[in-house]
Amino acid sequence: MTPELFRTLARYNYGINDKLYALASTLPDVERKRDRGAFFKSIHGTLNHQLLADRVWMGRFTGVDLHGDWIGPGGIRALDQELYADFKELRRARAETDGEIESWTADLTDDKLAAPLSYVRKGVASEHPLWWAMSHLFNHQTHHRGQVTTLLMQADRDPGVTDLIVMLRENAARTASTVGEPSTGEQAAPANEAYDRWAAVYDRDGNPLVALDDIVVPALVGSVNGLHIADLGCGTGRHSQRLLDGGARVTCVDFSAGMLGEAKSRLQGLNATFVEHDLRKPMPFADGTFDAVLCCLALEHVADLARFFREVRRICKGSGFVVCSDMHQAMRFRGKQASFDDPMTGIKVRVEGYEHAVSEYVTAALGAGFVIETIQEHKGDAALLVRFPRIAKYVGWPMLVTMRLKVQPA
Repeated sequence: MTPELFRTLARYNYGINDKLYALASTLPDVERKRDRGAFFKSIHGTLNHQLLADRVWMGRFTGVDLHGDWIGPGGIRALDQELYADFKELRRARAETDGEIESWTADLTDDKLAAPLSYVRKGVASEHPLWWAMSHLFNHQTHHRGQVTTLLMQADRDPGVTDLIVMLRENAARTASTVGEPSTGEQAAPANEAYDRWAAVYDRDGNPLVALDDIVVPALVGSVNGLHIADLGCGTGRHSQRLLDGGARVTCVDFSAGMLGEAKSRLQGLNATFVEHDLRKPMPFADGTFDAVLCCLALEHVADLARFFREVRRICKGSGFVVCSDMHQAMRFRGKQASFDDPMTGIKVRVEGYEHAVSEYVTAALGAGFVIETIQEHKGDAALLVRFPRIAKYVGWPMLVTMRLKVQPA
């Protein structure tokens, strides 16, 4: 058992889970929760158990404290305990957990796999090599996914081919197609092209900056019920989904057709509209269209912040507010910028972007006629480190800058 094998299984795990959840999403909720005679009764129940078990094992792998009479982190007491009754929440949590699994396996070594893993389950201590538990984790997933595919077939939903070897063959074919092309193992790409290539794996990339953004932005936004909100640089719709769940009407804007495609799939049937547009150009909206504007992790791709904030002020109502976030300049000092491993070629792609000091955001926002209600710099901490071991060298460094703005009174 090698680290690369487990990394391969983690990639397969995310892809096949995403496929099955997408298929399950086409069923009415009553059909997903119908008792079809499986061990965990329904499609929803089986998917819930699979997520629960993965969280238990990830808690053990990452050292999350487990209370004596619990079998997992977060108060998990039973294997059929329902974590999420709402399928959208279950699907979001599945994608997030799969991203964490992929991120965690990225740092595996032979020594780590051979090292003992110790944990307590219902008061009984166990210890064995980590690779035993890793093998069980992925075998357990395969076992229950087999049940889910059968249940989906019973519901007249054919999942098609789900074999691991098919993914391996496809990856090998993609790699072969690039043989003979010059490559340094890393390349730069224009932002819109890069995000088209990133879109398919963005939500499972195990990006700690995205995870930190997901933690701090919702609190800055607050209640959104009844508001019309522009999500500028919406990406795959991760923030748009929260806004919609909170009762907002959302206009999702992005210059990447690939990202918008992911957002449309994610937000299907919800109160959202989609606009393909480059934020570096004038906005295609009338003055005062929106009650609020959100722009998260997109401003590093905008050279002229002053023009951008003037456009945001124009499309925002006089009573409105704006929330933005971006990678902190301190991360640039450490050589970081938006980047990803291309799923087609395995090459690291560095996304075109610009370095902005915190003072530049402030100056641009004030110059456009906004008042800064709050500006914050967020550091990586021990809790984030547990989920993303690769940020160890950045703990204590500012990773994210956020602002909440309101329109300056006349």
